[in-house]
Amino acid sequence: MIIIFCRGSSNFERGFSINRDCLRVNMEERKLTAKTIVWGSSRANLGMNNFGVAKQLILSMRKFTSQIFREKKELRKNMRSKRKALCHLKELKPPNFKKLEATEEENLRLEGEIASLKLLQKKH
Repeated sequence: MIIIFCRGSSNFERGFSINRDCLRVNMEERKLTAKTIVWGSSRANLGMNNFGVAKQLILSMRKFTSQIFREKKELRKNMRSKRKALCHLKELKPPNFKKLEATEEENLRLEGEIASLKLLQKKH
């Protein structure tokens, strides 16, 4: 028998929490077909109350969900650092390059004036 697990927080009294992404994925044709097969199989075997869940199955599911949460956390951390680096790069790039170009132009202008003043001074 196949069992379909729902990732996310589930509460015994209130059912499973559902978000838009979960609904979109669950409404795909192959998922609905799989759910129908599971439902029919569980009804044929006297319902879900008579189905035994092995401890190994629970542990593997717990390991899988913790791995997913770790990967999501790492992905969020990487995205946050990437956004921070891009923001820092944007802050540094345009103004500093403009300032650098302006100071280089100012230095060239001043060097030209100094050279012309030295020439005038030598002539007199």
